[in-house]
Amino acid sequence: MTPMMRFKLMAFAFLLSISAFFLAVSPALAAYRLILKNGSVLEGIGSYTRADGEIRFQYGGGTIGIPEKDVLRIEKSRQEPTVVLPEYTAPAKKTQAQPSRPKTNNSGRLAEINRRLAEIKAKEDEYRQLKAQYQEVMLRIQNLFNQGRQAAIGAGKSQIQANQQYGQFLGPAQQQMVQANFLAKQQLEAKIKDMETNVLPPLMQEKARLLQEKQELESLS
Repeated sequence: MTPMMRFKLMAFAFLLSISAFFLAVSPALAAYRLILKNGSVLEGIGSYTRADGEIRFQYGGGTIGIPEKDVLRIEKSRQEPTVVLPEYTAPAKKTQAQPSRPKTNNSGRLAEINRRLAEIKAKEDEYRQLKAQYQEVMLRIQNLFNQGRQAAIGAGKSQIQANQQYGQFLGPAQQQMVQANFLAKQQLEAKIKDMETNVLPPLMQEKARLLQEKQELESLS
């Protein structure tokens, strides 16, 4: 056997031993692959552990932790049985027990709530009526002003003089209407201000509370 043939045989034997080594070691070093719920697959995982809601394993020279909820399953290499993770369930939060509302006499309380809501609605309707009356009074005042102003301009008064002296160019009945409408305007303004400042704000707060309580009671029935 020539030296060259002896060298080739030795090289071939070395390659066989290296191949046998990797065939024996690789299943232990890369026994698992992780399949994530987003479709990603991580190959070449030797081992893994579960801790604090994570799957932890050595990968690429370091330790990686993936939330357990993001892992679809873990498979063993070489067609070995698949390890299927249970569906992730977040830890239950501790909540303080809420005192239960008595379920007795719900119908009576609902009737009382509806009666009070009707009273509040009546006040809201009254406020809307006051606003509508105020608009009507302002419209009448504007119409009388336009009539007197046009008459003053027709009599040769300037624009400024017509605006200031329009009442002098109205008839007696119209002048009385101007006075009555201005008095009604003042009275309506006072009532509207009282409603907006003193009456409606607490009623709106009470209405919100009653509606919430009504919804809770109706959900229990």
